[in-house]
Amino acid sequence: MNRKKLVVFCFVTLLYISTGANAMTSPNIHHFTLENGLNVALVKDELSPIVSARTYIRAGSIDEGALLGSGASHYLEHLVAGGTTSKRSEDEYKRSIALLGGAFNAYTTVDHTCYYINTTENLTNEAIDMLYEWMFYNTLEEKECDRERKVIQKEIEKNNAHIGRKFYQQSQKNFYKTHPLQFPVIGYLDAFNSITRESLNEYYKKFYVPSNMFLIIAGNIEIEETRSYIEKTFGTEPSLPKPIREIFNEPLPFSPRVSLEFDTTNVTSISIRFPTVDLYSPFLYPLDLLDYILGNGDDSILNKVIVEEKKLAYSINVSSYTPDFTSGYFDISAEIDSKNKDRFEEEIFAVLSNIKNGKISKKDIEKAKKQKIAEQILDITSAEDKASSIGQSLLYGYTTTFFDNYAENFKQLTKKDLVRTATQFLDKNKCIITIQQPKNETEQHSEKTTSISPDRKST
Repeated sequence: MNRKKLVVFCFVTLLYISTGANAMTSPNIHHFTLENGLNVALVKDELSPIVSARTYIRAGSIDEGALLGSGASHYLEHLVAGGTTSKRSEDEYKRSIALLGGAFNAYTTVDHTCYYINTTENLTNEAIDMLYEWMFYNTLEEKECDRERKVIQKEIEKNNAHIGRKFYQQSQKNFYKTHPLQFPVIGYLDAFNSITRESLNEYYKKFYVPSNMFLIIAGNIEIEETRSYIEKTFGTEPSLPKPIREIFNEPLPFSPRVSLEFDTTNVTSISIRFPTVDLYSPFLYPLDLLDYILGNGDDSILNKVIVEEKKLAYSINVSSYTPDFTSGYFDISAEIDSKNKDRFEEEIFAVLSNIKNGKISKKDIEKAKKQKIAEQILDITSAEDKASSIGQSLLYGYTTTFFDNYAENFKQLTKKDLVRTATQFLDKNKCIITIQQPKNETEQHSEKTTSISPDRKST
């Protein structure tokens, strides 16, 4: 999964700022909650040639409890999407999906699972039926469990051989020592193989309840008719308590921490992470803007200094990851030659020091804010885009206006905010560094690599 950052989805919804008609608070969006706790958003889009129907479940790899590290959420997703239910067989769903246009899919993340179907207006109810049956009536047929187990076993093996994914997981394990984010969404092979059909069904029954779901339908739909049909399907399910997710912050490191591993790669990958905040912190906004200014595109500060001028990296990427269930991180990652590692780190900290000292113009800040917003405007044009945006808004803010508030706070950022944020969070003495180095290189510098000189502070 692309982890540029979880909250990058925030900006997709900034489309609605563009035309003066704020779609999150538009009369075309109808948000309501059924008696059983299901959150629903209906989006009227008269120009859309398709209808996009989505269900979001607040259940991901961090919620697996006794099954942590097994990838149970992902395994269940494979089975639920198109699998046999007590209403229809897997083959019947295949035929029904073909009639709907064949456009359906699902995905699993660390904190949620999503199922979606795109079809035409006249088949909206059929799409709702299908999602409804998948959410509550899957029978976890043994032959389907066995088949998908073999599919996922191959996926895990491929992941284990993928250099980029291995480095990302190494970075996660190095940063998160207590939080379940340290485990891969797809799971570890041995833990995955230990999942039983009974434990998977228990997980399904616990998390796939109306109060733990969000349903979004977007397109040229009749609002009242669609609402009525949802009440006749999803609305008939019993009201059950949603699972309570444990929320706690990853402890701050006492000192800089380094993880060095050798692998079959041609270049050295390095990640410098700084512990930051969760999604609801006011520091979310300046961290996101720093992310953009430092690492977005060819004109970004780090690309100009590190890649173009100093030629210390082949590529560089910056991301601010701020989940809603624990503290996040500000990450600067790059592909470099290992011989340049020390100089690379020095130049990175020099650039960050300049930011802390206010060496960034207000003009550049305003330009970056406008570009960051404008860049996302063209991304939201289809009913599918709108359904995804509003689904994310409900998932993380329990409201369709979550990203409107985000955008308003983002627009108000000042240079002072950036300086204060960089000074508080981009601290060399708290950084966590992960390095993946080619196997054919010696470890003669390993002792130097695994020690970071802290900043000297005057007393």
